[in-house]
Amino acid sequence: MADQPAAEARHLAHHLRRQVLQMVPLHLLQFGVGETTADQSLDLLVTPQFQTWVYHHIILDPTVRRYPPAPAYLRGFLKAYLARVERVGNVGVDEDLLTYYLDLLATIPPTGGVPQEMCYKTYCLDNSTAGSPVSQDIPKAHAPRSITLKEGQLLITQGTTGLRTWEAALRLAEYVLYCTPNTATDPTNPRPLIEHGVLELGSGTGLVGLTCATLATTATARDVVLSDYHPDVLRLLEANATIHRTCHPASVPVRVVTLDWERFDQGAASAYSGYTVFGADLVYDPSIVPALVRVVATLTRAKCTVYLASTVRNEMTFGLFLATLGKFSADLQPWADGCRTWPQYADWVHQLFNSD
Repeated sequence: MADQPAAEARHLAHHLRRQVLQMVPLHLLQFGVGETTADQSLDLLVTPQFQTWVYHHIILDPTVRRYPPAPAYLRGFLKAYLARVERVGNVGVDEDLLTYYLDLLATIPPTGGVPQEMCYKTYCLDNSTAGSPVSQDIPKAHAPRSITLKEGQLLITQGTTGLRTWEAALRLAEYVLYCTPNTATDPTNPRPLIEHGVLELGSGTGLVGLTCATLATTATARDVVLSDYHPDVLRLLEANATIHRTCHPASVPVRVVTLDWERFDQGAASAYSGYTVFGADLVYDPSIVPALVRVVATLTRAKCTVYLASTVRNEMTFGLFLATLGKFSADLQPWADGCRTWPQYADWVHQLFNSD
């Protein structure tokens, strides 16, 4: 039991780190984890050792230095954290942390509360510190990996919603994480989720496709194709694919392609025969539903398995999608959301579809 406080501190530290790297909204930041009480967490958070850890393993973390979250976000995080340290009263504030925080206050121009710049978010695939009862179910072979993405911070940037990661992409990437077997330890699995190749429709930032690329091996997947149509989104995808290649040099090949749903036909689909297809948050505008469903139907005829995840924002639009999709597919299977990997969206429930 003598090691329990140290173990709890490590657990809390890594939980805090993965939230900051992912830029979980400041009002949702959890300074406690699992069954640790608020008072216990505060006792751990304010120790000189923990403050030193925050400085060296969050502020000076190599990933943070190379692919930094928004400076305004780091300022907000440190403000919230140092307020907890000062609340105790009998513990001094780490000098390095305080200096860094004051430098941020002095150098970040006011923006009226509106985040303007692009930033980097790092999504840790290791769920061992998420405080979830199902966290131990993730294959250990996947634990150390992470995905870094360049993203916008606004809902709409340059006329598109594709420059930020949306909720359904987190859910779908999580599904891939849970359902991709470790074929080295589970050779009995007859059909890995990722085989032949992967095509992501409407990739946006590319989280789902790059999750597949991070988990796949050249023995199970030919390549991963990230697709979109908006030129700014395509440029962002190229940037994120480059980051992926830098961080995962042994990854399966990742390609970025322009895919126009209106012009997609059986000939185009033949290039992806047998691929696993993913799409997240594609059902948001009724005018694009017919084209989306045609693409899905065309891909299923090319022997693709298609997984779609969607946040239901408008019941009529989603109902139109289901009705249109039902005309093409007799095998429409809902997936009950039971995964809890990403710290930001623990309470979102989405619907996943699989057409074989």
